[in-house]
Amino acid sequence: MPATDSTRQGEAEDFLFVSEFENRVDEKRRVQIPSDWRRGQEGMRLLLLPMPKSKMEWHPACVMAVTPGRFRNMVRDLRQMKVMDDRADSLRRLLSTRTSEVEVDSAGRICMPENLVRSADIKDRAVLAGMMDWFEIWNPDRYATLRSRDEERAAEAYQML
Repeated sequence: MPATDSTRQGEAEDFLFVSEFENRVDEKRRVQIPSDWRRGQEGMRLLLLPMPKSKMEWHPACVMAVTPGRFRNMVRDLRQMKVMDDRADSLRRLLSTRTSEVEVDSAGRICMPENLVRSADIKDRAVLAGMMDWFEIWNPDRYATLRSRDEERAAEAYQML
Protein backbone atom coordinates (compact mmCIF):
# COMPACT_ATOMS: atom_id res chain seq x y z
CA MET A 1 0.00 0.00 0.00
CA PRO A 2 1.53 3.36 -0.99
CA ALA A 3 2.36 5.85 1.73
CA THR A 4 0.07 8.84 2.05
CA ASP A 5 1.20 12.35 2.90
CA SER A 6 0.03 11.86 6.49
CA THR A 7 2.03 8.63 6.72
CA ARG A 8 5.08 10.42 5.37
CA GLN A 9 4.69 13.23 7.87
CA GLY A 10 4.20 10.70 10.66
CA GLU A 11 7.34 8.88 9.61
CA ALA A 12 9.42 12.01 10.16
CA GLU A 13 7.78 12.53 13.54
CA ASP A 14 8.42 8.95 14.72
CA PHE A 15 12.09 9.73 15.25
CA LEU A 16 13.36 11.78 18.16
CA PHE A 17 17.04 12.60 18.10
CA VAL A 18 17.99 14.10 21.47
CA SER A 19 21.22 14.36 23.48
CA GLU A 20 24.77 14.36 22.15
CA PHE A 21 27.36 11.63 21.74
CA GLU A 22 31.01 11.60 20.78
CA ASN A 23 32.01 8.49 18.85
CA ARG A 24 35.03 7.17 17.03
CA VAL A 25 35.17 7.37 13.23
CA ASP A 26 37.02 4.37 11.82
CA GLU A 27 39.35 4.23 8.81
CA LYS A 28 36.38 3.42 6.54
CA ARG A 29 34.57 6.63 7.71
CA ARG A 30 32.01 4.64 9.73
CA VAL A 31 30.46 6.12 12.85
CA GLN A 32 28.16 4.45 15.38
CA ILE A 33 24.60 5.80 15.59
CA PRO A 34 23.33 5.75 19.20
CA SER A 35 21.07 2.77 19.87
CA ASP A 36 18.33 5.04 21.28
CA TRP A 37 18.16 6.81 17.92
CA ARG A 38 17.72 3.62 15.89
CA ARG A 39 15.60 1.58 18.29
CA GLY A 40 13.41 -0.84 16.34
CA GLN A 41 14.67 0.47 13.00
CA GLU A 42 16.35 -2.50 11.31
CA GLY A 43 17.97 -1.28 8.08
CA MET A 44 17.30 2.37 8.94
CA ARG A 45 18.09 4.73 6.07
CA LEU A 46 19.32 8.31 6.45
CA LEU A 47 20.13 11.10 4.05
CA LEU A 48 23.33 13.03 4.76
CA LEU A 49 23.61 16.66 3.66
CA PRO A 50 26.40 19.22 4.02
CA MET A 51 25.15 22.00 6.28
CA PRO A 52 26.57 25.52 6.61
CA LYS A 53 26.07 27.43 9.85
CA SER A 54 26.90 30.91 8.60
CA LYS A 55 24.69 33.14 6.47
CA MET A 56 27.73 34.90 5.10
CA GLU A 57 29.63 32.09 3.42
CA TRP A 58 29.12 28.64 2.01
CA HIS A 59 31.29 26.18 3.88
CA PRO A 60 29.79 23.02 5.35
CA ALA A 61 30.20 23.25 9.11
CA CYS A 62 28.71 19.83 9.77
CA VAL A 63 26.78 16.95 8.23
CA MET A 64 23.00 16.96 8.70
CA ALA A 65 21.39 13.50 8.96
CA VAL A 66 17.67 13.27 8.20
CA THR A 67 15.19 10.44 7.79
CA PRO A 68 13.67 9.88 4.34
CA GLY A 69 10.36 11.28 5.66
CA ARG A 70 12.02 14.50 6.84
CA PHE A 71 13.85 14.78 3.52
CA ARG A 72 10.56 14.36 1.61
CA ASN A 73 9.18 17.27 3.66
CA MET A 74 12.20 19.36 2.65
CA VAL A 75 11.64 18.42 -1.01
CA ARG A 76 7.97 19.40 -0.70
CA ASP A 77 9.04 22.81 0.60
CA LEU A 78 11.55 23.19 -2.24
CA ARG A 79 8.81 22.42 -4.77
CA GLN A 80 6.84 25.38 -3.40
CA MET A 81 9.67 27.77 -4.29
CA LYS A 82 9.64 29.56 -7.62
CA VAL A 83 11.38 27.77 -10.47
CA MET A 84 12.97 30.97 -11.73
CA ASP A 85 14.35 32.01 -8.32
CA ASP A 86 18.14 31.77 -8.55
CA ARG A 87 18.55 31.18 -4.79
CA ALA A 88 15.96 28.39 -4.84
CA ASP A 89 17.65 26.85 -7.88
CA SER A 90 21.01 26.99 -6.11
CA LEU A 91 19.53 25.34 -3.03
CA ARG A 92 17.87 22.60 -5.10
CA ARG A 93 21.14 21.97 -6.94
CA LEU A 94 23.24 21.97 -3.77
CA LEU A 95 20.92 19.55 -1.99
CA SER A 96 20.36 17.32 -5.01
CA THR A 97 24.01 16.90 -5.91
CA ARG A 98 25.57 16.78 -2.43
CA THR A 99 23.10 14.61 -0.52
CA SER A 100 23.94 10.95 0.02
CA GLU A 101 21.66 8.17 1.20
CA VAL A 102 23.16 5.68 3.65
CA GLU A 103 21.88 2.64 5.52
CA VAL A 104 22.64 1.79 9.12
CA ASP A 105 24.52 -1.54 9.08
CA SER A 106 23.93 -4.51 11.39
CA ALA A 107 26.46 -3.05 13.87
CA GLY A 108 24.55 0.27 14.04
CA ARG A 109 27.02 2.30 11.95
CA ILE A 110 26.76 4.49 8.89
CA CYS A 111 29.53 5.02 6.39
CA MET A 112 29.88 8.71 5.65
CA PRO A 113 30.87 9.69 2.10
CA GLU A 114 34.40 11.00 1.61
CA ASN A 115 33.27 14.41 0.30
CA LEU A 116 31.09 15.09 3.36
CA VAL A 117 33.72 13.96 5.86
CA ARG A 118 36.35 16.10 4.17
CA SER A 119 34.15 19.20 3.86
CA ALA A 120 33.05 19.03 7.52
CA ASP A 121 36.63 18.26 8.65
CA ILE A 122 35.61 15.05 10.42
CA LYS A 123 38.56 12.79 11.12
CA ASP A 124 38.89 10.14 13.85
CA ARG A 125 36.14 11.43 16.21
CA ALA A 126 32.69 12.90 15.64
CA VAL A 127 30.04 14.48 17.83
CA LEU A 128 26.47 13.47 17.01
CA ALA A 129 24.14 16.21 18.24
CA GLY A 130 20.39 15.60 18.35
CA MET A 131 18.23 18.32 16.79
CA MET A 132 14.79 16.83 17.60
CA ASP A 133 13.80 15.42 14.16
CA TRP A 134 17.30 15.27 12.67
CA PHE A 135 20.84 15.14 13.98
CA GLU A 136 24.14 16.76 13.10
CA ILE A 137 27.57 15.17 12.82
CA TRP A 138 30.39 17.52 13.85
CA ASN A 139 34.14 17.72 14.11
CA PRO A 140 34.54 17.83 17.95
CA ASP A 141 36.53 21.11 17.91
CA ARG A 142 33.98 22.88 15.70
CA TYR A 143 31.19 21.56 17.89
CA ALA A 144 32.88 22.88 21.04
CA THR A 145 32.99 26.36 19.48
CA LEU A 146 29.33 26.13 18.47
CA ARG A 147 28.36 24.88 21.92
CA SER A 148 30.03 27.92 23.51
CA ARG A 149 28.01 30.21 21.22
CA ASP A 150 24.83 28.29 22.11
CA GLU A 151 25.56 28.84 25.81
CA GLU A 152 25.99 32.59 25.21
CA ARG A 153 22.59 32.69 23.45
CA ALA A 154 20.79 30.39 25.89
CA ALA A 155 18.72 33.01 27.77
CA GLU A 156 17.61 34.66 24.52
CA ALA A 157 16.97 31.31 22.81
CA TYR A 158 14.77 29.95 25.64
CA GLN A 159 12.56 33.06 25.35
CA MET A 160 11.43 31.69 21.99
CA LEU A 161 9.48 28.90 23.76
